[in-house]
Amino acid sequence: MKKHVDARAALKIVRDHGVLLTIAGGQVLRFTPPLNVTEDEIEEAALKVGEALKKIAAAYPAPAEGAADGSKTG
Repeated sequence: MKKHVDARAALKIVRDHGVLLTIAGGQVLRFTPPLNVTEDEIEEAALKVGEALKKIAAAYPAPAEGAADGSKTG
């Protein structure tokens, strides 16, 4: 898990990919689709969110090996 990811910055990246989500806690983005959403729309949104998450993950370096809290050791 990536620690200290700015949810608001992540939300902006997801929105830039064309998907509207909401913040639901410190590091939680929530899907709130309308009741009449189609499977195709869900699949399209999931693909776009996946692309956005890759961009978000690239912005945060991976923790050093052996550092359970995400901090670098040594």
